[in-house]
Order: sequence, then structure tokens, then C-alpha cells
Amino acid sequence: MCDGPVAIPSPIERIRVHLANLPGDIGCRHLARDRDGFDARLIVLLGLAKPIVQKVPACVSHGCPLRGTCAFEPDFDPEASRNKSGVKYRPTPDGMVAAGDPSLIGERVVALPLAAWVMTLLRTGPISPFSLHAGLHGIGFGVGLDASGAPLEPISRPALGQIIETLAALGHVAIDDIAGTFALIDGDGP
Repeated sequence: MCDGPVAIPSPIERIRVHLANLPGDIGCRHLARDRDGFDARLIVLLGLAKPIVQKVPACVSHGCPLRGTCAFEPDFDPEASRNKSGVKYRPTPDGMVAAGDPSLIGERVVALPLAAWVMTLLRTGPISPFSLHAGLHGIGFGVGLDASGAPLEPISRPALGQIIETLAALGHVAIDDIAGTFALIDGDGP
């Protein structure tokens, strides 16, 4: 028997719950995607997590709840030769705060240069997610620089979608599911 539609948590709540429930204070891209439904690169971009680049812990060492079911678990065995750098992360002090105060997550999303670019683009009218992502790559919008000053990978479609969903949850963007477009609400935005 169904009691009606199930509410899908907002991206802010999914991130908050993820940060509040990191096994052994270690997160992983696979855990974020498969258990909590978001692209973990977003929390790194927001400064809520710091990638582990050396001595990446094995899944068994921090009690990952996906152990035994995750296809990527063997990649984290100490003897595995695959590159593990940056796939797992630890929450930053701000990430620990965000686990209890989701308003910090919304503030960080709105403050992203990428969010400002999206809002500027939406001032010209509604746009599809594919056009938005193509425009993003067309201008070479990266998500920042690494420690050496090299550009980081372009933002993923899932992370961009979560930024849009967050802007919508905060009342800045309208999502038209029928037309398949995003539009700015009230013209100015954040």
C-alpha cells in the first residue's frame, strides 16, 4: 500500500546527511553517489571536504557501509595499483559545521563563481540543462585550481545539476520539468 509520493530530500539535506554520517569521518565519491545521491566533487568545491591524496585508507579500515557490495572496494586495497588519490576525503571544519547547520551549504553554493555565472546566463531567459552545461564547457569554466595552480577538471553534469537544484530550493531558480528548462526567479538572483 502506497501512502502517496515520497519526498526526495533537497541537495542541501542530502549533503548535510552525508557529512553527518561519514563512516570513520571518511567519505568517498562512491558512497556519496550510491548512498546519498550526489556528486561528492561538489562538497570539495564548497570547501566542506578535503580530498585524501596520500595514504588513502582501505574501505574496511573506516567501516564503509558499502563494503561487500561496492565494485570499487578492491581499488582501495593497500596492494592495489590503481590511482586512489582524491576519491576519498575528510570533512573540513566547515564540513563538520555544515553537518549540523545546513544553511552553510546553501550560503556556499550561492557564493560559488559558478552560481553567479549560472544566474547571469539565466538573466537572458530560460535554458535547458544541456545548453547550460555546453555553455559552461564552451567558455572553459573550470571549478578552480589545484595546489600547483593547474586547472581542476570541469564541473560534472551531476554537480552542476545539484547547484541548480540548490538554487531552486533557495528560491532563486525555477525548474520547469515539462519544458525541461531552468529560469531565474524575480530577475536579480543572489
